[in-house]
Amino acid sequence: MNALLFFFEKFRRRAEFTDCDYIFFGLGNPGKKYRRTRHNIGFMVLDLLAGRLGAARRGRLRGATVVTGLLGGKKVALVKPLSFVNKSGDVLKAVLAAGGAIDRTIVIVDDFNIVLGTLRLRSGGSAGGHNGLKSCIAAVGEGFGRLRVGIGPLPAGKSVIDFVLGDFEVSQCAAVTAAIERAAEALVYLCENGFNAAMNAFNR
Repeated sequence: MNALLFFFEKFRRRAEFTDCDYIFFGLGNPGKKYRRTRHNIGFMVLDLLAGRLGAARRGRLRGATVVTGLLGGKKVALVKPLSFVNKSGDVLKAVLAAGGAIDRTIVIVDDFNIVLGTLRLRSGGSAGGHNGLKSCIAAVGEGFGRLRVGIGPLPAGKSVIDFVLGDFEVSQCAAVTAAIERAAEALVYLCENGFNAAMNAFNR
């Protein structure tokens, strides 16, 4: 980091979440190697939303990137952990310690058990075999919401690890783009109309 960037990083306001209507917590792995992998679709959704925030500003939270702003008339925080997926719970715990409300937190996560582009918005539940959700539940309990974005189906004979850590196929680009846009639309709709209305509108 050069001297100028270090200066601004040092004096960036520490992220606090007490006045956030919603916290959108995307799961993914940091680094260029993983940027376009299936496991990182949570990051991709937040990247799209970041460009739609009004009055956006960056915050400082150890172990994460944070952007806050206005979305659908609500103040939201977009949080991307800098740890790997299976350690995401430590960052979520830090978010709640900084004033975030667990029942106003939505974790955006990939799901190979549902077809690419299908959404499942839920107010709670189990990890469903996802290591990132397992980490979050172990750290803070099950009281946060989930937006599962389908990346499946898992091909026959393919290991789960190889599949989720692999890039999307070139032939899937249009479907992936549509899935990310629809997930972002669901979160905007949630801000405007509430959780139950978003579930009814977007769960298929």
